[in-house]
Amino acid sequence: MKRSIVFLFLFFLFSTNVLAQFYGPTFQIYPDSPRYIYLLPGEPIFLQFGVKPYGDTWIADKKMKVLQATWSHRQLLENFDGFCSWWQISASPWDELYKIYDGTVYFNWSYGLHRYTWVADSVSVGLDFLWLFYFSATNNMAVGDSCQHFLNVVVVNEDTTEHNMFKMNILKCIDGVRGDVDGSGTVDEEDVRTLAVYDIEYREGNFTTRYTNGGINLGRGAILFGHPCLFDIYLLNLYVKNSENPLLEKWGIGRLMSGRNNSLLAVPFDSSSSGNILSIVSEGNMCQVSAIFSDNVLVETKMDNNGNFIFEFPEKPLRYVVESVNLDGVTTTDVENFSGEKIAKPQSFQLDQNYPNPFNPETQISYSLAKAGHVKLAVYNVLGQKVADLVDEFKAANNYKMNFDASNLTSGIYFYRLEVDGLSKTMKMVLSQ
Repeated sequence: MKRSIVFLFLFFLFSTNVLAQFYGPTFQIYPDSPRYIYLLPGEPIFLQFGVKPYGDTWIADKKMKVLQATWSHRQLLENFDGFCSWWQISASPWDELYKIYDGTVYFNWSYGLHRYTWVADSVSVGLDFLWLFYFSATNNMAVGDSCQHFLNVVVVNEDTTEHNMFKMNILKCIDGVRGDVDGSGTVDEEDVRTLAVYDIEYREGNFTTRYTNGGINLGRGAILFGHPCLFDIYLLNLYVKNSENPLLEKWGIGRLMSGRNNSLLAVPFDSSSSGNILSIVSEGNMCQVSAIFSDNVLVETKMDNNGNFIFEFPEKPLRYVVESVNLDGVTTTDVENFSGEKIAKPQSFQLDQNYPNPFNPETQISYSLAKAGHVKLAVYNVLGQKVADLVDEFKAANNYKMNFDASNLTSGIYFYRLEVDGLSKTMKMVLSQ
């Protein structure tokens, strides 16, 4: 009897303080960037990390009382240029203590390892979520090389339950044809559309779609600067209409990105800042600024035929990066009249009826994504058994079409199902004799 009571008591302690870490997670690292991040030669990267309540809600059932984040990133330092990281602190890294959100922050760092600890100052203080840090860098790996970083976060909430979270990104350098955004092997109208939709998403604050390789790598569409912009869409459209256009010769569209030196196209400029205002005088007519703030990164691109630029940001940047080029033969009027910028991203999650239907042996399946997400598209028989995997990867918001070859299946009724981040839709199709 005594053994049973002791066992039940120990089980109660174990289940409330340990199993809670594994069943029904309370917190998660956000945003949910993909595990594998594919970068092009010389491509810049910005990644942000924080801790929030698990799921769609931003209000935690139990508040955070203590948080400790340990970030190991030595391999990033060894493989990237211009590496900078910003933690949510207002003082310099060599100071010991910081005050934020009615709590005390202890910050320790060494080469390739940072540790950030936030502790509530009183019993009444607790956090629902906490933005931690972001980093920016430029890929300097050779094609085929890879590296990784680790982020381990431990949170103790108000009932003293401990929650452990772990995040690892593996970054790999790949090659690609400049302008071939969707990875089809050619630069075509679909690349113009894909990049136009991305430009809309980026303006809306969605940065997660760029660093994936599900057939799409939006860095291939960054023609003029480190980040894709409206002017790149304009140039891609010109290339699709006439790939021999002399205006496009020096931009490398249609050629491997690893064989092009971006720095050769840069032109001199002078910059000065006052508060949130940045002034630039350039020998070129195109300018892009990446402004880095305490909790955000803004990228803005402008064209001025006189080479004088004024950028106004919501607040004073912690740091900014300027790129300037000369787009000979193009004026602001040309780009403003470019119809390609009117391409709109899909407004809903949609799975269309396959065509033709009935079919034998091939048919086309179309679907639309209103926002980026991990896409699963599979075919099932009438018993619910999966007979074909068509898509299982991260996709940007866009309209998609794909061919399905059912030559290895017997005739009959089948179902194809689309799943994207909790949303799903199923359609029936008939394979005829």
